[in-house]
Amino acid sequence: MKKATIAKTTSLAVSLGALLCLGLPSNAQAGDYRLRSGSFQVGGSLGFTASIADQTAFALGAEFAYYITDAISIRPRFSFNFDNDFFLFLAMADARYTFDIKNPKVERLKPFVGLGVGAGVIDADGPDNTDAAFVFGLPTGVEYFITQGFSLGTEFDFLFPVGFGDDHFFFQWQVVTARYLF
Repeated sequence: MKKATIAKTTSLAVSLGALLCLGLPSNAQAGDYRLRSGSFQVGGSLGFTASIADQTAFALGAEFAYYITDAISIRPRFSFNFDNDFFLFLAMADARYTFDIKNPKVERLKPFVGLGVGAGVIDADGPDNTDAAFVFGLPTGVEYFITQGFSLGTEFDFLFPVGFGDDHFFFQWQVVTARYLF
């Protein structure tokens, strides 16, 4: 796949995700992790991706979220996974449920689970081996709010592509996530 095509696809996906989030109303108290309903969240992540075919790659991610309720959010997210001879671009739309722990000692800790659907483009061993597929995802993880609006966390994502040749499963671990709630 040509780099110009990947760049155009990436720009379009990021623009559509940002427009989706900007078009939703926000009425929550800005930046309060206890009152998330109506809030937005943006974030980035660093990690790696591994597949059944022994492909391991460095992963960079970006996401935008809108909290429908304090517990339920929708979030377009994107990840770029690459090494010397492998490139994987994922554009996903997730619905997530965030658990509120009522114990005051750990109320800043927010575990979550989700369900996602999206598309992926994989380029393994050069442009003659490029493929695209629908992808289903099961994200899970935890974030810890250091301040009212800023959190650090980690996220695991089990990805099931439909149509990536022999690869029927990818595992993505975003080792470090940083998110800002507003």
